[in-house]
Amino acid sequence: MEEDIENKLGAILTVVNAEEVTEGLDVLTSLLEDENLQGLVTITPPLPTPLDLENLPDDITLSVDFGTGFTTEDGNVFRGGITINISIIRSTTGLRLEVEALFNNVTVNDSTEPYLNGRMTGFIDITQDGQGNMSVAGNISFENVRVNQKTISGSISLSSTNITLNLTNPSGTITVTFSDFVMGEERISGVITLALGAGETPGTYVVSVRCGGAMEPDTVLWWLQQEEAARRELWKEDRADSATALQQFTAWMTERAPADGVRVWGNGAAFD
Repeated sequence: MEEDIENKLGAILTVVNAEEVTEGLDVLTSLLEDENLQGLVTITPPLPTPLDLENLPDDITLSVDFGTGFTTEDGNVFRGGITINISIIRSTTGLRLEVEALFNNVTVNDSTEPYLNGRMTGFIDITQDGQGNMSVAGNISFENVRVNQKTISGSISLSSTNITLNLTNPSGTITVTFSDFVMGEERISGVITLALGAGETPGTYVVSVRCGGAMEPDTVLWWLQQEEAARRELWKEDRADSATALQQFTAWMTERAPADGVRVWGNGAAFD
């Protein structure tokens, strides 16, 4: 079972870390972060203000038309268009969200080959019973979606039973099903089941690290806005250097799990 899960996760990571995918995400990120993009987006019907879940329209369409060319601040030129249709279905026990995304021959710079093309559909159902337990079901399907040089097809489904979202003692089961999911040369089919709260929490490891570097005014102002306990960490005399802190963390972790069974999850080197 563990080996099967590891193999599937390994295949997923291979897809996610593919050069074409990471490069494509970088280009799309430059588009989404561009302050002038908002001027190209048409929302039908216009959204109410103030905006909250209760007054959202049941059906919403977002359209982006790059026209003859939209140049981002990073210098990438986009052409083509994107349409996203959203339907919200409310009930007394939960909420269902349905989404359809249509990518119409979006090209980048001088290339005539579609950088983003195809159709994606999906939904997510969230319900809650009288005891506060949640159930989640969802699906996302790819119909010959092209991202950079990768073609994506197939579907990914999500289901769960009796989820209790308690950070100290979560419970429930989440099942992820890959149905003929293909991205480039990688193909994934099968089921991964995750049992929340199935193991013991190993505890918490905390260390203050002396990283060096130069202070920036914005960073200093940010720290001045934090709680006093957090600010005190800045002036601790027994802060460890980065290498020592990582060595201590490794020793702490290997006492609690075999070295070949540890997977690290984090924000990544570019986060901070």
